[in-house]
Amino acid sequence: MSVFFYNNCMSTVNVIGAACMDILVSSVDRETFFSGKQKTNSIRMYPGGDALNESLILSHFGVDTRLIGVLGDASEAP
Repeated sequence: MSVFFYNNCMSTVNVIGAACMDILVSSVDRETFFSGKQKTNSIRMYPGGDALNESLILSHFGVDTRLIGVLGDASEAP
């Protein structure tokens, strides 16, 4: 869940919430996914999370946007 704060005087939206890494695994069909372990050709990590995605969308519409979150220390982070 994300929280939006809109400052009408400065036209800025502050988005507070999750920014995380989405892990995308390719070349695995639905049947294989539910059957257990399987080798894959590719594993990719992309920035994601509700607040990050929403702030990016707002910024693409020209809204002055600020993302407020916490950085973690996960070993998987790039």
